[in-house]
Amino acid sequence: MAFCICHISALEFWRSLDSSNRTRLLACVASRKMSALAPPFEKGARTGKVAIGVLEEALQDLSGGLSRPVHILVPSESYRLRSESVIAHAHSNSYPKKSFCKISEEWLVVVPELAFVQHACKASIVELLVVGAEITGSYAVERDSLDGDIEGCGCGFVHSEPLTSLKKIQSYVDRVSGEHGVKNARRALRYIPENCASPMEAVLAILLHAPRSLGGYGLPKPCMNYRIDMSGSAKWLSAKTYYVCDLYWPQAKLCVEYDSNMFHTGPDRIAADSARRTALAQKGITVVSVTGNQIANSVEMDRTALLLAKRLGIRPRVFSYDYRLKQREFRKELFASAGIASRR
Repeated sequence: MAFCICHISALEFWRSLDSSNRTRLLACVASRKMSALAPPFEKGARTGKVAIGVLEEALQDLSGGLSRPVHILVPSESYRLRSESVIAHAHSNSYPKKSFCKISEEWLVVVPELAFVQHACKASIVELLVVGAEITGSYAVERDSLDGDIEGCGCGFVHSEPLTSLKKIQSYVDRVSGEHGVKNARRALRYIPENCASPMEAVLAILLHAPRSLGGYGLPKPCMNYRIDMSGSAKWLSAKTYYVCDLYWPQAKLCVEYDSNMFHTGPDRIAADSARRTALAQKGITVVSVTGNQIANSVEMDRTALLLAKRLGIRPRVFSYDYRLKQREFRKELFASAGIASRR
């Protein structure tokens, strides 16, 4: 018997792991169909000191420093309990294969796909977009660095292997179509930018692609970190054999680069960026740079979105008063969910 971490606690656990531990644990996903295992305390011990004591002792041995209360999954209402340290969620039905991962002898954790669906029960669409971008991206946010300056890349992050992909989440959602949260998860999957390399890339992509009904600009979904191979005359304009575009629309040969002060300053970096633009221009690709200050300023982002819409062959939309209200709330929640301080 074992405890099983679920919901927001499972997401917190997975997002805190480095690349090596992500790869190692995802290889330990249980292949059989199973329900949540009965935890090691008696049924009906909802408020019993024994049950709470067992949980508290197990939590002390759990690595990862999960915030309290920790959400756990139990197989029936008979096992439900609640304390300052734990919230138990009852689920009597069996989950599909590959829904759980074994952490230790005492602990299981639901896989990222199931954690995303569980989180969708209560999370807003904006929060789901941010979470989805991170778990399908090649970065991990350093939780202690949240609420950072938007021009300094928003918040600290490190390169990390993706926890999952949109295809895997969609496949899992299709297998648990009757679960709570599936409807919200399906909606979010339409707008999540996959393969982002930083929190600010994710925020920029969400702002541009999210529908106007939410407060986004409703542009076509870009390809994230798209590889462009150098060939022909373009190959001789640069020492590199390929470039990676932060956001890219292949049909329009349009590239958007997020330029942060951290990685795009200094004479060497400026020279490299110039050579990059020249090489991409030789292949007929237009490059538009966007800074953190532009993202933080709604007026500047409006101008950028109108420019991109024109390049994409889309007729500009009027920014009505109702849209402005939605936009303001959308930006506020988006930056807050991503741990980024917006200046306007």
